[in-house]
Amino acid sequence: MIADKPIFALVIAIDTYKNKSIPSLEGCGLDGADFVHFLTNTLRVPESRIIQLNNEQATRSAILAAFQCAFIENDKIEHGDAMVFFYAGHGDRVKAPVGWTANDDMIEMICPFDLETPDDNGVPIPGIPDRTFDSLMRYLASVKGDNIVRASPDHSVDRQPDRPRA
Repeated sequence: MIADKPIFALVIAIDTYKNKSIPSLEGCGLDGADFVHFLTNTLRVPESRIIQLNNEQATRSAILAAFQCAFIENDKIEHGDAMVFFYAGHGDRVKAPVGWTANDDMIEMICPFDLETPDDNGVPIPGIPDRTFDSLMRYLASVKGDNIVRASPDHSVDRQPDRPRA
């Protein structure tokens, strides 16, 4: 390993979505694979320290569970070890839920594979809000240290192109 401290990574890459009204992307899977190649070949990170979720593996529940497993509950991570969260896929800005304070009444989110498809109770599965990741990152920093990198190549295709961007 080249780095002074061990590196642990969660790599998520989504090109296609279960909800066919969400446009497919090109290159996210390749970016995820390239990033894993960089980690394993350049930084010599063992594959056992990398969790990958691609396309249909990257459901909302799987992403949140993998974050818990890869980082928060991982007993192999010592305080100060490097942790990398890599996401390649759609992101979006949506109206903030009732009761949330937000600039322009909008929040940002990442779009899991099963976004806007019905769950077991018929309720549409939401994206993962930036606030959720902020809370997870803050908690992770408190228990494992703040040596955390959040990486995301720009594949964003605005799902609502008529909307002004912030």
